[in-house]
Amino acid sequence: MGHGGQRVGRRGWRAPLLCLLLAAALSAGAAQYADEPEERSAQQAPLPATAAAANPIAAGGAATQRAAGSATQAPNALYTPMTRVPVQGGMQQQQQPAEQPVLRTQVLSQGRISRRNRNRNQRGRTANTNTAVPRSTQEAAPPATTLPPQSTPAPAPAVVKTASVPEAVPMAVAANVDGPPFTVDMDARAAQLSPSVLLMGYFDWQIIPDANGKPWSRCLDMVWRARRLARGNKLNFVPTHHWIPGEDGFGIDHYCYMYKDASDSMLCGEWTQAKIDEFEKSMTYCFAEAYRNGFTPYVRPHLDDGYVRGIWRNGLLFSPIAQHGTFTYMQTMLDPLARALAAALKTVAAEGALWPEPNLLKPRVYSALQGEMSATMMRYTSDWASTIPGLRALIGTALADVNIGIGLNFNALNQTEFSVANFGLFDSRRGRAARYPVPTIDAVALNNLITNEVDFIGISAYAPYSGPGMSLNEFENSAFNVGGSLKELGNGINLAALINSGKVELHYSEFGIGGGNEGNAAVSRVSMPSVT
Repeated sequence: MGHGGQRVGRRGWRAPLLCLLLAAALSAGAAQYADEPEERSAQQAPLPATAAAANPIAAGGAATQRAAGSATQAPNALYTPMTRVPVQGGMQQQQQPAEQPVLRTQVLSQGRISRRNRNRNQRGRTANTNTAVPRSTQEAAPPATTLPPQSTPAPAPAVVKTASVPEAVPMAVAANVDGPPFTVDMDARAAQLSPSVLLMGYFDWQIIPDANGKPWSRCLDMVWRARRLARGNKLNFVPTHHWIPGEDGFGIDHYCYMYKDASDSMLCGEWTQAKIDEFEKSMTYCFAEAYRNGFTPYVRPHLDDGYVRGIWRNGLLFSPIAQHGTFTYMQTMLDPLARALAAALKTVAAEGALWPEPNLLKPRVYSALQGEMSATMMRYTSDWASTIPGLRALIGTALADVNIGIGLNFNALNQTEFSVANFGLFDSRRGRAARYPVPTIDAVALNNLITNEVDFIGISAYAPYSGPGMSLNEFENSAFNVGGSLKELGNGINLAALINSGKVELHYSEFGIGGGNEGNAAVSRVSMPSVT
C-alpha cells in the first residue's frame, strides 16, 4: 500500500479531508498590490498583555530566552547580524570568504512590487539586485563545504497572566491593536489553500536593515506578501537546513546551512552556537510578524542534501538526538524554532495584538518535527517521540494551543537511503549500501506515536491522478496511501478513525498535479474543477 497504490472514492475520508490544510507555495514575483486599505473587523478581541511593559531583548545579543534574562535596548534600534567565531568541524574543510548580506535597496510600497522569474528552489523569495546596504560589521566565515558546480462572534479571549509575558523582541512594524488584521469567512467544511514561506538558507532568514533602517529579511518580506495576496489565515513555514554525507556518501557527517560568498557561490557552513542563535532570533522576527498579521504558523522543517546531489530527504536515516559534527538536529532545528515561536507569542501578546482565530480562546501553533522525511520517523520513532514533551514546554501553552506533528511522504514510508532499489544494477553505490545496517521498525512505538503523541500528520500529497475528467475523490489517494502504510507498519494503526474522532488532524503539507515519472505518468492536462 505504501508504494504508489491507489484507492479512489471512499466517502469515509471525505469529511475530514475537506478540513485539510493544503499548503500551496506563494510566488514571490506577484502582481501589483491593491492600494485600498485592508478591512478590519471588530468581532474579535486581542489577548490582553500585562499592565507592565515588556522589555525588548537587545538586538545584538543572543536570541535565546533563557532563565538568565537578557539586556534591553530601544524598540526601534537596528538589528545587525551577530559576529561569529569559526569552529572547525569533523571533516577537513577549506576556509571560505565571508558571507555576503542579502541585497536590500528598496522598500515595498502599496502600489508596486517587482516581478522576476525564479526556479523552484527560489520560489517565494525576493532578490533585489541594486546597490547593497552595507553591513555594520564584517563577519569571519564559518568552515564551509564547497558545493559541486467562515466568521461568527468569538467568545471572550483567554487572559494572559503576568508571568506568561516576559521580555519581547523589537519588530519592524508597529502593532495594530484596534482589531484583528482580517477574518476568514468560509465554510467549515472547506479546505484552505495557504501560501508557503520557503527558507532555503541564510540568505532567506538573515536580518538586515532596509533603506529606512528597519529590520528586513526575505522571510519577513514573504510574510508581508502573503498578507497582501492571500485571504486565508494560515501560513506555512519551511525552514530548510542541510547535511553533509558521511563515509561512502551515506548518512550524516554534520549539519550545515546554505549561504553565498562574495562570488555568489553557494556554500554550506557548519553550524556554530552563534549562528544557531542568529537563526533563532531571525525566526522570532518572522513568526511574530505572522502572528501580528493574523496568521497561524505551520512550521514544517526540511533537511536537504548539502552536496546538492539530488539525494531525497525521505530516505535519510538519523536520530534527532544524535550528534553529527558539533550539534544534533534538535539543537540546530527543533529547539531554536520552538524558542522563536515562544518569543514571538510573548512579543505580540505584550503589544496587545495576539488574536485568536474565530471561536477559539487562544491562537494556535502547528509545529512538525520534520517534513517529508519518512524513513527516520519509521526507524527512530522512540527518539523522535522523546523530543515532543520538551518542545511543548519550550513553546509554552499559556499563550497558544500547541500542536506537534510529523511530516510523511504519500508513499515510500519503508524505503531508506540504503534500499538497494534506489540504485541501478551497475551503480557502485548499490554494493556499499547493502553493507549498512538499517534499524528495524518498532511497530509498537510507531502505533503509540500516531495514536497518543502527535496532534497532526502532514502529507506530501503527490499521488498520481487518472487524468482529464478526474473525480475530486482522487484527491484522497495520498491519504489512503499513508493510511494503508501506517496500518501495515504500525500494528494496525487506523488513521481514518483517528481523524474522524478529531484526535489527529490530517494536513496536505504539499500537493501537486502532474509531473513525476511514476508508472505511465505524463504531462498533466487536467483542468481544476470549480468547487462551490
